[in-house]
Amino acid sequence: TTVHAEKDAVGSKDTDPQDRLLRALAEAETARKRADAAQERGRIAGVAEAVTAILAALDSLELVIGAAQRMAAEGGPKWRTHVEGLESLEHELKSAIQCLGVAVIRSTGEAFDPERHEAIGLDPEADGSANRVVRVEQSGYVIGERLIRPARVIVGGRLTKS
Repeated sequence: TTVHAEKDAVGSKDTDPQDRLLRALAEAETARKRADAAQERGRIAGVAEAVTAILAALDSLELVIGAAQRMAAEGGPKWRTHVEGLESLEHELKSAIQCLGVAVIRSTGEAFDPERHEAIGLDPEADGSANRVVRVEQSGYVIGERLIRPARVIVGGRLTKS
């Protein structure tokens, strides 16, 4: 009889309307949180894909700005106006991707991190900079913890034969 009484007590808990309501509310909240997380992952993936497409143009713009700066140094004030316009465009593009939650990977002076950096060269002359980023050749970008593109960097140090 005690077993039957316990079964009845357990059975009554399962059929108690308040318990069922609380369980349903908890399940609905869990489902909402999962859906929100999936939506955020989808948003981040979409932004990362769009920014990846834009980065090639931004890289080209940075190269053009470098060339225009050299021309301005040699050719006078008319080139300076072009440089200022190009720099303004670059600033607007970078601001637009920052508004989407994208951040530039800060690298110069930091320890080399293979998860965020792609070493494209070594600088044996960099004093006290062994395994540290001494120069960024191409900026890297992240959105949250997701890597969009690693920073392409020059690392201080020498190759050693093992």
